[in-house]
Amino acid sequence: MKLDKKILLLLGVITVGLLFSLGANAYLLKEVTDIRIILDSQFEVISNIMMMLGFELKTLPLI
Repeated sequence: MKLDKKILLLLGVITVGLLFSLGANAYLLKEVTDIRIILDSQFEVISNIMMMLGFELKTLPLI
């Protein structure tokens, strides 16, 4: 069974697009996790400063 050249081209384009999309998603996920680490650090510092000033912080449930 031999596939038509148009079908092979379509499958090739879909495969390349899928690989490109997966690479972009992996890059964005890496950036988001880096940003999350920075935000968590900032929140911890601000929480510590507020506790030193006498504020009581209640823990919020994680979403």
